[in-house]
Amino acid sequence: MISGVAEAIIPVSQAPPWEVLVLGTATGAVWMLVLLARFVVVQTGPAVWLEQFSAASVQLLRIWLSGWSDRLLGAASGRSRR
Repeated sequence: MISGVAEAIIPVSQAPPWEVLVLGTATGAVWMLVLLARFVVVQTGPAVWLEQFSAASVQLLRIWLSGWSDRLLGAASGRSRR
């Protein structure tokens, strides 16, 4: 019955390829995970889960992030000079 209703709305000849359906489903699943993570962060608060990291871990994270930001800025400035 459902497939008959779907065929009445979208004829089989105009149905999207299966890749589009899989991509849409995967996108929806990722979006739900993002919303769940956002909910958890809002409920617990960043201060609560940041306290779980040791000072050394936070320092390593800062060094790693500053290294990547330097690389990105260097790449952006190198492209703008060309």
